[in-house]
Amino acid sequence: MKAVRVREGEIASGPLRFLLGTASLVIVLWGAGRAAHLIVLVLLGILLACSALPLPEWFMKRLKLGKNTAIGLGLALVGTLNLIAVFSLYEAISRFKVELPEYQQRIMAMYDHVLVFLNGHGVNLVGLVNQKAFSSEKMLELGRVAIPQAAGFLGDGLLVNLLALLFLTAMVEEQGTRRSAFGETLRHYGEGVQRYIGVTAKTNAIAALANLLVFLVLGVKFAVLWFVLSFFLRFIPSLGFILALVPPSLVALLLYGWKRALLVVGALIVINLLVDYLINPIFMKKVAGVSFLEMTLSLVFWGALFGVAGGILAVPLTMTVRKFIDEQFRGGDLARASSE
Repeated sequence: MKAVRVREGEIASGPLRFLLGTASLVIVLWGAGRAAHLIVLVLLGILLACSALPLPEWFMKRLKLGKNTAIGLGLALVGTLNLIAVFSLYEAISRFKVELPEYQQRIMAMYDHVLVFLNGHGVNLVGLVNQKAFSSEKMLELGRVAIPQAAGFLGDGLLVNLLALLFLTAMVEEQGTRRSAFGETLRHYGEGVQRYIGVTAKTNAIAALANLLVFLVLGVKFAVLWFVLSFFLRFIPSLGFILALVPPSLVALLLYGWKRALLVVGALIVINLLVDYLINPIFMKKVAGVSFLEMTLSLVFWGALFGVAGGILAVPLTMTVRKFIDEQFRGGDLARASSE
């Protein structure tokens, strides 16, 4: 009789544990959603630290530098590259702003042609789209809204870089010295993420260089700007390619017509397909062990939880959570129960 009661208690405790676990997960996700902005900044700082970790370690190993010197030299090198990229982008954006009125006139001319074509086929859209939407005043109004947002992004970027420096300092240690428990944890769960970032950066560089060649051959203006954007936006799975495709295609459409724009779109799509389905799987399966379906689902889940930044963090977070669950599963009660 006693044995029967134990079994009944075990059966009853199974659904109860499931409900408690589900409720706890819902509470955790709700709290993460409420504090999404702060969590994203911390996670981006960890991701940036994992990305920069090989640089000071290489300096320490090859050049026999101390920890602080290696980190300082790495930061100086990365900072110099960032300054070059920022000035190049600033110059390209400045030239783009100078030519903005020309693009506005071309948009209005294209808009008029579309209206004439639709009216000729019995479709009247004159009242649906207001031409003031394309006016300089409207664009200036959008600029006034965008500038404070850009200032906020700049402040967040400085905070992310500061956090990355702190995390990097915790993860890097000289040979023969012991790393802190926090730094060891970051290093342990960041190993797979670091390899994933390295492979992603290589494939992104291949795709971005191929895109740059297309822009130069087809004469698309601001080729360097689109090259840099395509490299960084590809860190967002699936969605990043679409975001990188639209600006150069639109510029080609406005300046050279729909035939040149179609060539740009077709070439970029072919490059993306070759990189995503031929080059990427060769490296990514060994490094990340994440299938295309898992990448898509993680993008949807983390994107819904953390917004746009969730797209950048999707695959690294999925890898880290899966590693944590796998280690807990192998060393926890479930593993012992299965062995019995």
